[in-house]
Amino acid sequence: MVSTRSIYRTPAELVAAFLEQPLPKEVYQLSRFEKVDPPWGPPPHGSGPAEYAAVWTQGYDGGPIRGAFRWLGQHGLEVSLEFLPRTQRGRGRVPKRPPVEHFEELPEVERVVGHILRHGAAMHDIQELLFGFRDIWTELDRTRPDTWAIDELIEVLAARNARGRSMDTVPATFAFLWSSSDEPFHARQLGKAERILVNGLREVMPGQY
Repeated sequence: MVSTRSIYRTPAELVAAFLEQPLPKEVYQLSRFEKVDPPWGPPPHGSGPAEYAAVWTQGYDGGPIRGAFRWLGQHGLEVSLEFLPRTQRGRGRVPKRPPVEHFEELPEVERVVGHILRHGAAMHDIQELLFGFRDIWTELDRTRPDTWAIDELIEVLAARNARGRSMDTVPATFAFLWSSSDEPFHARQLGKAERILVNGLREVMPGQY
């Protein structure tokens, strides 16, 4: 796999390349797709909600997971937070981040792209994720993504459910944002989301759990 810095001098150039349609030919030199094991696969057959929630934190977003997040979006923040102990319902300490005016210049976005590239994702999947990421950033008044918490995840799902908009890229955006970071705040948000997702999966998956 070719280094990103050997093709694009700045992180902003790398992100901007993924936002071009069609994708520039140079970006395909960054791909490890089909040279590594499929990076985000489902859990073994017969797995329950906990196993599905665990693979979501690693990037898998298959049918049951999408159904569970739709269920959470339909029921909103108040119901979703009831699945957490009272001590975990607060946001915690949000990292201080200076504002950034342009999406391409957000360090978080470049970090997410680098994280996904290292795992061997297809180029068009990265592009789809970035378009979704940009939409969410706009919906959240262009706040820095590293300040987003579980509250924002559920609120965006609920708002999109109310307007009949697709939710599919929302959980993936937050999963990759949080899992690509070594901030304790983001690790806590990922843990909270996994716990809430387990309960959503229990509502949409057949069988008794």
